[in-house]
Amino acid sequence: MYQSSTGNNKALVGIIVVVLLGIAATAVFIASINTERNDSIASTDTVITSQSSSSDTNSTSNFESGDYSAKGSYLTPGGTESIDVKVTLADNVVTSASVTQNAISGEAKEFQSRFASGFQTEVVGKNINEVNLSRVAGSSLTPVGFNSALEDIKDEARA
Repeated sequence: MYQSSTGNNKALVGIIVVVLLGIAATAVFIASINTERNDSIASTDTVITSQSSSSDTNSTSNFESGDYSAKGSYLTPGGTESIDVKVTLADNVVTSASVTQNAISGEAKEFQSRFASGFQTEVVGKNINEVNLSRVAGSSLTPVGFNSALEDIKDEARA
């Protein structure tokens, strides 16, 4: 009877060790994901724009001056989000621009807010043919919605 009890104790200790190792590995994994997420949220990257190439059919397009607006949608890990964009054009130049944030989730609200606070310097005063945002104040998805709305505005304003 003594041998059976010792064998059971060894098996039980082995199971406990495996479970504890599993818990520790899971905790390390979750901590690394949270660190990466916090690093990306804390990022305050500047706006990066890409210029249209001369082979782009829009690079020589002319647009009628006026006020235009459109909604741009984009996919996030949390689902589809959107942003409303308003621009004023004069001689193909964006003379004013604004966005209305429509984010639903907390993280998307944060990134749209960052975008809204930093996008104008890369848009206002620029030829609309040259505006194509890729990252604004750490936000890399909101510019996708902005660019989508801007394409709709270009289609509407094309002379």
